[in-house]
Amino acid sequence: GSKLAEFLLDGSPDGGINKTVEELQNFQPDGVEVCESLAFHYSKQLFEIFQNKEDDFFP
Repeated sequence: GSKLAEFLLDGSPDGGINKTVEELQNFQPDGVEVCESLAFHYSKQLFEIFQNKEDDFFP
């Protein structure tokens, strides 16, 4: 998971995701499915962070 995160963030923990789906699939063929799985697994925590405005990266 951490290699995928580094790829999506271009190695910068302060930046947003700047990769296309095509770039993700070239890097890791099952990358979209992995992202979907992670989002589903952590959806409650992510929603709480969003709802409580705990992360500046959520608009």
